[in-house]
Amino acid sequence: MKSIRAKILIVVISCLVIMTAVVSAIGVSMTHDIMHKDADRILKNMCEKEAAYINDMLNDISSSVSLMEHYASTELLDVEMLSEEEYREGYLSKMKNLFSEIGVSTGGAAAFYFRLNPEYSTGITGFFARVSNGSLEEVTAADINAYRRPMSYMWDATTQPWKRRRVSGCSPTAILSREIC
Repeated sequence: MKSIRAKILIVVISCLVIMTAVVSAIGVSMTHDIMHKDADRILKNMCEKEAAYINDMLNDISSSVSLMEHYASTELLDVEMLSEEEYREGYLSKMKNLFSEIGVSTGGAAAFYFRLNPEYSTGITGFFARVSNGSLEEVTAADINAYRRPMSYMWDATTQPWKRRRVSGCSPTAILSREIC
């Protein structure tokens, strides 16, 4: 080991090991940065794609609700006619058929319901259906007349959805039928 040749060989091998370590560290660092940028880009694209899908689904549901509301209001000749059982049953039957077609064809819809104000009928008047795998499952709707306790608070979704507004003296039926308390 005392020869110059051995010393030069040790220096060359040491330099090669040091250079390999430095180049490897730089390569790992650059690869790490590239992978993080690529992962961020992939995650951002996935989130944008899923957000667009959810927005489309919610817009589809919103337009279906608007369509149901339009059908319900245009098919009703006069609110007072709902007091007549024959007209009411025919109206409910027609609405059930229309709503069923719309509910099944609406992507993302989980259920739909249609209720008449209890002032125009007795007991449960309306229907409630779940949508699952392109078919409907009719569910018995709750009798809202059983809930007589006045509501003291309700969400005001039209102006400020993050605040509550006081609605004193309103019954659940008045709120559900959009009557002014």
